[in-house]
Amino acid sequence: MNDKIFHPPARTPAGTGLLTKAIDVLEMIAGRPGDIESAELAELTGIPKPTLYRILAALSARGLVRSDGHRHRYSLGYQIVEMAMNVWASSDLPILAATELRRLRDLSGETAYLAVMREGGVLSIARSEGAHPQRSATQPGAVKPLHCTSQGKSILAYMQNDQRARLLPSPLERMTEKTITDATLLKLELARIRNRGFAIDDEEILMGTRCVGAPILDKNGAPVAAISVAGPTFRMTMERAEFLGKEVAAVAQQVSEIFNARTARTDLVDGHQALTSTPAFHGISPHWDATGGRLVWADRFAPALFETHGETTRELAGFADPIRAVSVHPHWGTVVFFPDRIDFLDLSRSQAVTETRVTASATVGNALWAGLSSPARQSALARIEASGQFGDHIEVPGPIAGIAVLNDEEIYLCLEDTGTIYHLHLPTRRLRRFAEIPRAAGQPVDLSVDGMGRLWLALKDGWNVVQLDEVGEIEASLPLPVRHPTGIACGGEDNRTLFVTSSRYELTQDDLTTAPLSGHLLQVHVR
Repeated sequence: MNDKIFHPPARTPAGTGLLTKAIDVLEMIAGRPGDIESAELAELTGIPKPTLYRILAALSARGLVRSDGHRHRYSLGYQIVEMAMNVWASSDLPILAATELRRLRDLSGETAYLAVMREGGVLSIARSEGAHPQRSATQPGAVKPLHCTSQGKSILAYMQNDQRARLLPSPLERMTEKTITDATLLKLELARIRNRGFAIDDEEILMGTRCVGAPILDKNGAPVAAISVAGPTFRMTMERAEFLGKEVAAVAQQVSEIFNARTARTDLVDGHQALTSTPAFHGISPHWDATGGRLVWADRFAPALFETHGETTRELAGFADPIRAVSVHPHWGTVVFFPDRIDFLDLSRSQAVTETRVTASATVGNALWAGLSSPARQSALARIEASGQFGDHIEVPGPIAGIAVLNDEEIYLCLEDTGTIYHLHLPTRRLRRFAEIPRAAGQPVDLSVDGMGRLWLALKDGWNVVQLDEVGEIEASLPLPVRHPTGIACGGEDNRTLFVTSSRYELTQDDLTTAPLSGHLLQVHVR
């Protein structure tokens, strides 16, 4: 910070002079890494002392600044931090990174951080605290310099040269004896960081603390944030920091892919709505029944069948055994698949199933098809006969997680645990690979086609559903307030409403706090 007199903008809206002065004071306090004395504030802003004291008193009363009470030195208040955190909370970035921060914490035992660019520095917006009593203790809301932190250096390394030059002060401030203050040496360090994908802060901002960071990049390769792990040097040795660097870089790349998928397009969504008052344990198999104008779906682990009509959901039947899948057939009605049988509920008939696992089902025209997995048949798509027996089989490369119907001859399949989407032409049995979803974006667990012929995927661990274009690339991404979407169906009057089931099964209390709607049936209207 230089010692030039601070001059507010020449033009301010009429009647806002005092407000402008208050903002000037806030900006001046924010520009200091520590605190600033009231006399210096008066000198730098040019505001008369009586006016300045009234402004400081008002800002202090609202929690926007705080004073030490004795030396008349001021710093930003915690209310400012909360306001800043709310800005970033609305961007979804902390939610997207939360799971990966916890994974880094569990892997390293140290505190993991998420930080974003703030003019002249990096702002910590989230952390997952390590278990050791002696650990890094940077609080969310803290702003640190770019040139001497692993987060800042990793961001600088991926910036354009002119942008970097505008952000770095000259001379570079020395924070410890190890801070790089020579511009040429810093340039070499940034080239090295870009080469290996991560940065190390080797006691450059605080002696006794070592930190490893990597950037989160947008789809153009520009840095938007950074993830890091920090700990005391006696635990975070240089050898361990080098090893952790590769893990942090891999996690940052995963978060980048999720972030870019989530921000691909969000203009299609009109908002989501929970249609259930009580969450399911593990909602599955939503199927739109156009004839009845209703959605039929199930809870796998608190086995029950549900019907949702408009905004009303009611239980149709409860069962003793876990439910594998549900379908609605134009002639047979509701069909429920269990581990050992198939129940045709409307026909009051049941068919035993042995040594075969049904993984998914769908009605194509007047035919009911199911994904099968068994030691004898490996994996196949099978037609269900009126008797309940398995008829015509089409072999597939792995167990089917979901089936989406494009028309009476074409369907899409997503395979369990692979991220692979296939297109199948039923008359010719031609099966072709349509898309590969990156693991970092989430695991495809179900898919559906809307009234416009667009293919939608529910992604476990992805916090969203995505729409694929005609060549299998992610065209749109709609954010969801749940970590584990489990099923998706397109329906409604115009077939442009997405119904998404979700799970709360095996989620931690932290997960449920972050995503309290887990387990609910969600409705999303798309344009």
